[in-house]
Amino acid sequence: MDSSLNSVLPDHQRLLDAFLSRRKPSTRTTYLQSLTAWARWLGAATPAQGVTWLLGAGVLEGNARVLAFLDSQAAAGLSSATLSLRVAALRSMVDLANALGQCTWSLQVRGPNVTPYRDSRGPGPVRIQAIIQAARGQASKAKATRDVAILRMMHDQGLRRGEVAGLRLEDLDLDGRRVWIMAKGSLDREPVTLPAGTAGAIQSWLSWRGEAPGPLFHRLDNAGANLVALRPLTGRAVWNLVHGLALGCGFMARPHGFRHSAITEALDAGFDLRAVARFGRWKSGLNIAARYDDNRRDMGGEIAGALARGMDDARIH
Repeated sequence: MDSSLNSVLPDHQRLLDAFLSRRKPSTRTTYLQSLTAWARWLGAATPAQGVTWLLGAGVLEGNARVLAFLDSQAAAGLSSATLSLRVAALRSMVDLANALGQCTWSLQVRGPNVTPYRDSRGPGPVRIQAIIQAARGQASKAKATRDVAILRMMHDQGLRRGEVAGLRLEDLDLDGRRVWIMAKGSLDREPVTLPAGTAGAIQSWLSWRGEAPGPLFHRLDNAGANLVALRPLTGRAVWNLVHGLALGCGFMARPHGFRHSAITEALDAGFDLRAVARFGRWKSGLNIAARYDDNRRDMGGEIAGALARGMDDARIH
């Protein structure tokens, strides 16, 4: 905005370096992009000079300029998420300078609220069956049997990858067709029913695994045939398992997609929201189950379509 800034502003590079060094790499990149965009809009030669101008502006001018900056970014077509990142970087920069005694005010401007969209439908039963079939076809029968049991538990019971990875043999009650899981965000274990097909897949895996106490699912050697000292699978290993099998089938999938698909299939089968909420084991169950139902059916789209059809039917030719 002012070409004279380049010659009159001191350089706050050391402060900027300290600010960025406190962030993890991904955050560091996005914050530097935001501060670069701010400096470019302001007319400063470097992000550090843009920071210097902001710190010296004071509460009224600083907040007013940042508001104008966000308006210009919005007019350029930037998303709400990007705008929120822009203002978060500037607010954090001012907060650090305030804590270090380099300014006496704080930035009050906030970015727009962002509600991320999540496709909760999952890969669907056809693709899940393809992944399970690919697991069955692996050269190592031990690995194939283990992986099928893992995949069936994630789908049939809607388990999260961490819940599956955390299972121990002691948590299993095949006679009673139950497994006790450590639910997300809880220190207590809760029982989950094992359908016949799922119990059969686990029983097949136990014929390879044996009855030694320890992790229910654990690592195999590089040939995929022998157990490796009962070392448990990690959540990341489960993610790699699903991702690799799906890629071999020609599409992308992740473990949580199995849970998404299971919940969507339950709604498609006609189970009510309360039953699906119990299956999903959410703390705010009905609200989340309703979100899955909306994504599954696109109820907003159904209403829009009905209104449009009514308008078309009633129009005067």
